[in-house]
Amino acid sequence: MKKSIVITSVAVIAILGAAAGWWYSSNQIAPLEYTTVKIGVDAPYPPYEFFDSNGELTGFEVELGNSMCSYLNIKCEWVVTPWDSIIDDLNAGKFDMIMSSMSIESERKKLVDFSDPYYSTPSVYFARKGDFFEGTSVSDLKGKKVAVQSGTLQYKHLVEEYGDNITILTFDGWDGVSASFRSGEADVVLTDYPQWEGEFMLEGVYEVIGEPLQIGDGVGIAFRKSDENLRKAMNKALDNAKTYGDFQRFRRKYFFYDIMVK
Repeated sequence: MKKSIVITSVAVIAILGAAAGWWYSSNQIAPLEYTTVKIGVDAPYPPYEFFDSNGELTGFEVELGNSMCSYLNIKCEWVVTPWDSIIDDLNAGKFDMIMSSMSIESERKKLVDFSDPYYSTPSVYFARKGDFFEGTSVSDLKGKKVAVQSGTLQYKHLVEEYGDNITILTFDGWDGVSASFRSGEADVVLTDYPQWEGEFMLEGVYEVIGEPLQIGDGVGIAFRKSDENLRKAMNKALDNAKTYGDFQRFRRKYFFYDIMVK
């Protein structure tokens, strides 16, 4: 009886191995060397990645990433790391990919390769009601202090559009941006729309100024340039999540509007 069980187990493993091999070959992807993929993430950055009341890392990207790893039959291990060093840490081998709301843009493409874009949200300026900003032109913001997270496309936009006409207050994470604005140190914030919506909009004492901006080519997963096979596999997993509903299921949990790049 024991011998029969062993033979059956071996047969099942062989069938699963053959199926996995067929999947990789049919998608023109070499079998992954990974059983666990380490994913770099800058947290908290709600609703994409944050710690719940039990101290567990969760959020839209965390749930999506875990689903993608499950599809590839590998494990995800999330590595919290500062935004300012996240690309350097990836290329130094501290983790295998970055899934942390990283916008795809030309300068970053020199350092890493990206997956297909998976979401896109606008950026917005917001201020306190009663500060009477007419818009976000250079003359509107001249002499003002604008808080922004360092190393982001929003920071790059401020430098290129306003130069020395404004004071740019930079912070390593979202918590610093929020605290600076709430304390009155900053007059204006430039950030992704979900940060405005999730923390400030419902309080009723702040308002968006000017028109929303579309900066960059959407958000993608970043990989070392030597890891083309992992990039291809994750693209297939991402396509599966978009096609069969996992993406929208997670999106509806965190957003009231569609953010998927099709």
